[in-house]
Amino acid sequence: MPINQKANVEVTLNNEQAKRELEELQASMKKLSDLRDQAFKSGDTSAFKAYDAELKKATRTAGSYKKELFDVNNVMKNLSGSSMNDLRKAQAALTAEVSKLDRTTAQYAKRSQDLKKVKTEITNINNETKATTSLFSRMTDGFNKYLGMGASIFAGLAGISLTVKGAIQSFNDFVGRVTVLSTSKRGCT
Repeated sequence: MPINQKANVEVTLNNEQAKRELEELQASMKKLSDLRDQAFKSGDTSAFKAYDAELKKATRTAGSYKKELFDVNNVMKNLSGSSMNDLRKAQAALTAEVSKLDRTTAQYAKRSQDLKKVKTEITNINNETKATTSLFSRMTDGFNKYLGMGASIFAGLAGISLTVKGAIQSFNDFVGRVTVLSTSKRGCT
C-alpha cells in the first residue's frame, strides 16, 4: 500500500516540479531575449547568435514542459465541450496513469472510470460524425441515382423524338417522290 501512495505522490510532484521548472524557464527565456536584443543593438553578432541559440533551445524545452503539464482534470470537468485533440490527450494521459497504478486502489478505480468517460465521449463524437457523413452519403447517392434516371429518361425521349422525326422526314420524302413520279407519268401518257 505505501508503494501505491508513493507512486501517486510522485505523479503529483512531477507535475508540480514541471510547473516550477516551466516558470523558471520562462523567466530565463525573458532574460535571454533581453540579452539577445542588447547584443543586436550593440552589433555583437557572436553574442547575438549564442543568445539566440540558447533561446531556441529554451523554447523547445518549454514546449516539452507544456506537453507534460496537460491537465486531465480540466478536460474531465468539461467533457462535452472539449476538443477531440484534448480528449485524445486526456485518454493517453489517463491510460499511462492507470497502467502505473495498482488495481486494488481507489485511485485506480477513479482514473479507470475517468478513462471510460473519455472513451465514451470520443465514441459519441465519432458516431455523430458517422451519422452526419452517412446522411450526406445517402443524399449524394439519391441525387446520383435520380439524376441518372432522369438523364436516361431524357436520352430515351430524345432518341424517340429523333426516330419519329426521321420517320416523318422519310415519309415526306416518299410522298414527294410519289408525287414526282405520278406527275411524270401523266405527262408521258
